Amino acid sequence: MSTPKLVFLHGYGESITVAEMAVKPLEKLFKVNHIHLRPPLCGTYMLKPSELGAIVDPEFRKAQMTSSMGQPYGWYPLVEGLTGGDRAAPLENFKFRATKESQDAAVKKLADVLSGIGDVDGIIGFSQGGEVACLLAEQMPEYLTKRLKFIAAIGADDVFLQRGRPPTSVPKSMHFFLATGDGEAKEVHADRATLAASLRTAGAAVVTEHVVKGLSHGMPKGEDDVMRSMCAMAHQAYKWTDPDEPKPEPAAPTMSKVVSSAPFVMPPKPEGWGPTSGHAPKPLDRPGGPIVPIEELTEAFNTFHKDADDQKKRDALARMCNWSLNHDIVSDFHHVPNSVDILKECVDREIGKDSVPGILAVMGFHEYNMSIPENRDKFFTAYRASDAYKKIEEEQRRKEAELDAKLAAMVPPTAARLRAISGK
Repeated sequence: MSTPKLVFLHGYGESITVAEMAVKPLEKLFKVNHIHLRPPLCGTYMLKPSELGAIVDPEFRKAQMTSSMGQPYGWYPLVEGLTGGDRAAPLENFKFRATKESQDAAVKKLADVLSGIGDVDGIIGFSQGGEVACLLAEQMPEYLTKRLKFIAAIGADDVFLQRGRPPTSVPKSMHFFLATGDGEAKEVHADRATLAASLRTAGAAVVTEHVVKGLSHGMPKGEDDVMRSMCAMAHQAYKWTDPDEPKPEPAAPTMSKVVSSAPFVMPPKPEGWGPTSGHAPKPLDRPGGPIVPIEELTEAFNTFHKDADDQKKRDALARMCNWSLNHDIVSDFHHVPNSVDILKECVDREIGKDSVPGILAVMGFHEYNMSIPENRDKFFTAYRASDAYKKIEEEQRRKEAELDAKLAAMVPPTAARLRAISGK
């Protein structure tokens, strides 16, 4: 049976750790329904604490502000005070919106990442992840339309109404699966309906709407009829062909070709790479050249390394994290001048400490691979000896002492309670 390959885009203010947790309960569903879900993509915009106000859940917002759930990302920033379209009264209007420039930049970055990965047939996007996927459908480059035919937007606002302009057009091959939980705010359900209408008008092949029982603003936690329908629609889109497209002429019969059964072997690492490399080796002789131009990779590494603007550093790191999902692009990392030196220098820096070790690990530096028990032990031993860990421990002890004092004030000491009971 054919296996569509899907990728997950997380919501606004979420980390890659949260994204992995969101799709973990659905692994059995995808396996049973012959869906291959690739590792979640990391948002291309690293958020600052001041940009987390658009997160709906106050507890989750608080957790993200303290980075206890990992570095929060989005696909583009949401700010107050911008104008756009309005929801119909008496629904509450949009409080946060985005600029056209930031949305266009997000779509371009996402298209580049998907092109680099190569074999992606569909997208499952939660909240802002679904919204940026819908924007991608409107501005989709031709090289993606031949493969990408399915978008599931779960818990998404009507991004076109939000900006005040309906979609100009979407590929007629595109299948949209729009779902909201029955516990969502009424505004989100209204947005699902207006978004569906806009996509149908723009030329989408299929648009379906669904309500997931027992779900508020979040990803479904298991298998039900709605999620099975999503898998079925992904297969339908995967097999869809344009009835108006001319059929190719049958190829002339040819002699059978013997295909080598030798296993694929990754090309060797270029000579001179490593922690002391002072030059950039020539790019690998890969058909078509590098997937991402070496100049673009170099610009991202240098921006992350030296730029004075923290937000530009975050954006560059987000691009590097997404590129690291493709083994061919990782191979090209070795051709960036001093790439390894840059990463090792930044591995303990505040912007990068959560992501840089993972990039070094996929580049072949196994001492940074946290899936190896010995590495985890070394990492946590060093971490527990660090000043940062000692500060966290001191703060935890202070909070525990405050809690003990509050409890002592509320409950009389045991001896005093016994004397009161016995009357002595």
